[in-house]
Amino acid sequence: MHKIYISYAWGDNGTDGGDSREQAVDCLCEAFAQRGYHVVRDKQDMPYRKPIREFMNELAGATALIAVISEKYLRSPYCMYELTAAWDRGDFRHRIFPIVLPDARSLYDDREQFRWVAHWKKELQDYEQQVAHIDDAAKEGFLQKLRDRAFIYQRVSGALAGLAGLVGIAPEKLMESRFAEVIGQVEKRVAGQAGRWETPPGREEKRPGRSDPMGRWAGSPRTFLLFFIFVTALGLWGEFSPNALRTQIEGLAGGRYTLSWALVAAVFFLLFLLQYFQKKKEKAEPQAIPTTLTDEQRQRFLHSLRTRYRERIRQKMDGRIAIELELSYSRIGASAPQLLRFDEEAQAEKDIQGELAGLLQKHRHLLILGKPGSGKTTLLLDMALGLLEKTRKNPAAPAPVVFNLAGWTGEQPNFTLWLQETLASAYDYPKELAAPAIHLHQIIPLLDGFDEVGLHLAEEEARQQLRRRCLDAIHRYMTATDAPIFAICTRIKEYTEAGGNAPVQAQVLVKPITPEKVRQALQKALHHKGPHRYAQREAAANLLAVFDQQQAVQEVLCTPFYFNAALQSLYQPGDEAIAYPGEAESLQQFLVEQYVYRKLNPVDAQPKYRVEDAQRWLVWLAGTIGNTKNVSFELADFQPYTLRLPKAYSITYGLAFGLAGGLAGGWGESTIYTEEIRKWDLSKLRSLRTWWNILAFTLAGGLAFGLA
Repeated sequence: MHKIYISYAWGDNGTDGGDSREQAVDCLCEAFAQRGYHVVRDKQDMPYRKPIREFMNELAGATALIAVISEKYLRSPYCMYELTAAWDRGDFRHRIFPIVLPDARSLYDDREQFRWVAHWKKELQDYEQQVAHIDDAAKEGFLQKLRDRAFIYQRVSGALAGLAGLVGIAPEKLMESRFAEVIGQVEKRVAGQAGRWETPPGREEKRPGRSDPMGRWAGSPRTFLLFFIFVTALGLWGEFSPNALRTQIEGLAGGRYTLSWALVAAVFFLLFLLQYFQKKKEKAEPQAIPTTLTDEQRQRFLHSLRTRYRERIRQKMDGRIAIELELSYSRIGASAPQLLRFDEEAQAEKDIQGELAGLLQKHRHLLILGKPGSGKTTLLLDMALGLLEKTRKNPAAPAPVVFNLAGWTGEQPNFTLWLQETLASAYDYPKELAAPAIHLHQIIPLLDGFDEVGLHLAEEEARQQLRRRCLDAIHRYMTATDAPIFAICTRIKEYTEAGGNAPVQAQVLVKPITPEKVRQALQKALHHKGPHRYAQREAAANLLAVFDQQQAVQEVLCTPFYFNAALQSLYQPGDEAIAYPGEAESLQQFLVEQYVYRKLNPVDAQPKYRVEDAQRWLVWLAGTIGNTKNVSFELADFQPYTLRLPKAYSITYGLAFGLAGGLAGGWGESTIYTEEIRKWDLSKLRSLRTWWNILAFTLAGGLAFGLA
C-alpha cells in the first residue's frame, strides 16, 4: 500500500508561527484519517532508533508527499534535504502537494528564489569554514552534514522552481474546506499508482497531454471513430453526387462502390469498439507493472552474464600462463576526511589474503586501483564470476553486472539513468525492468574503466573535468539510491588527477609482480602443455636468456599485460638476439608492435590480409569507435555514415531511398487520367519484361534523385 507522507518544520511550539503550523498539520492529518488514510509524519511515526537519514530518503521517494512550506522550512537543513531529494528523484510535479504558508508566499517571485539560493550558498560556505578549523580526527561527525548542505545547494534552484510552477491554494481556504482539494488530488495520485512501481528517479513518467499531442490520439478509440465518421460521410457523399473519386473507386473495386466504402467504415467501427472496451477494461482493472524478471528470464540473464565473463577472460588470457596477483589495502587518492569513512581494517596499507568477491561482500563499497596492464579488469571479471556463483545458492541474490564507464559522457541527467540505459542496451535487459533493477538493488554495479572516461575528448584538461563530473555523479547516485554494494575499477594516475575521494569504504591496490615471480612464471612456461604450448615454450626460453641481463626487461615484464604480450610475440628462433630497447617506455612500445605484428602474421596459419591493409583498417575502426563514443564494436553497429568514402555513403542512400521513392513515384504518377485507370490491364504485370522496365526506370530515376 502506498504511504502518504508529510514534510514540515516543527519544534517551535509556543510561537505564533509554530502553533499555526502544528494546527494546520493536525487538521490535515485528521481530515485524511476521516477518509481512512494515515499520514506519516516523522514527529509521531518514526520508529525508535531508526536512522533519520533513512527516514528522510524514504520520505523523499514517497508516492505522495505533502510539503508544508514555511520560512522555517526553507531554512531547515532537514526539511530542505527532504525537498531537494524529492526533486532529485524525479516526477516532482506529480508526487509533491505543496501547502505554502503566508510567511513563504513570496516564494513565487523569482527574486525570492534567488535569495534562497544565495542563502544556501552562504550556509554551505560557512559550514565548510567551520569544518576546516577542526582536526581531521574530529571531522567525521560533520562530514555528512557538509555533504547534505552541498546536496541542497546544488538542487535548491530546481526544487524551488518546481514548487513555484505548481498552483497553490491559500491555507485559510484549505482549512475552511477541511483540505478537500488536497485530499482529492492525493487520492487520485494514490489510486493512479495502485499496483504500479514508483516513477524512477531522474525520469519523469511521460503522460499524454499538451507536450505529447500524438500520445493523446494514436491508437485511441476517438481516432478510429473519427475515421469511421469520415469514411461514412465520404461514402454517402459519393452515393448522392457521383464524382471522379467514385469513378476511380469503381474502377479499382470492379463497380462495387457501396460495398467498398461500407467495408472500410465497418473495419474502423470494429476497431473503435475493440479499443473502447479495451480502454474501459484497463480503467476498471489497472494492471500492475512487473518489477522483476521471471524465473526463466533471470536464469537466461545469469547464464548470459556467466558466458560473457568467461569469454572475456578467455580472450584476455588466450591460454597463457596465469600469474597470481597480490593485493593490498591502499590510501592512494584518499584525503584525511575520506580515510575516516573507510572500514577500520582498510585504513592501514597492508597485504590482503582472500578473493576479491569476499572483499566486496565485506566492505560493500570497493575501489580497485592499479597501473596500466596490471590485471584489474581480469580481477573484476573473476570477482563477477565469484558473485554469480552465489546466485546459484540464493535465487534472490543480486546479479553482478560490469558497466564500462568509458561509455559515460555526462550527457545523461543523472548516473542512475545512465545505468538503466546501459543495462538495457548492453545486456539486452528488458527496458521496462531496468529502472526497478537499479532502484530495488537487483544488480551489483561493477564500474570498470574509470580511467577511460573522456577518451573521446581531445584535450587532457577536458578529460579530467569529465572524470571529476563522473565521480560527482557516482556520489549523487549513492546518495539518491543508498546503493548497498558496488565496485569501481581504475588506473592510479587518472584517478588521482580527478581528485580521488571516491565514495567507497575500502581501496584495494593490485600490486606489481616481483621479478622473482616473473622468473618462476617463465620457467613454468617452459613446460606449458596448454594451447600454443610450443610457441610459449620458445618465447619463455628467449625471455629467460635476456631476463637477468637487461633491467628494462625485468621492469616491463612485471606488468601482466606486457608479460603476456611477450609470451605471444617473441617465440621465433633468434628472438633472444633481438636488440631490446634499454628504456622501459620504449620496450613497452616495442612489445605492443611485436604483438600486433605476430597476430597479423601467425606462424601456424596463412594470413588472410596484407599487414598494411589490416593496420590501416584497424586505425579506421578505432577512429570510428572514438567518433561514436563507443567502447565496443559489433557488425550490427555498422551504419552508412561509417563508410570511409563520402561517395559510397551517397550511393548507399541514393540506392535505398531513390529506389523506394522511384517505385512510389512510378505507381503514383499523377498524370494518369481516370479513363486510363479504368482501362488498366493488371494482367500485363505478369510479364517479366514489364517488371524489368519498371525496375530499370525507377532505379535510374531514384539513384539520380538520391545523388542530386
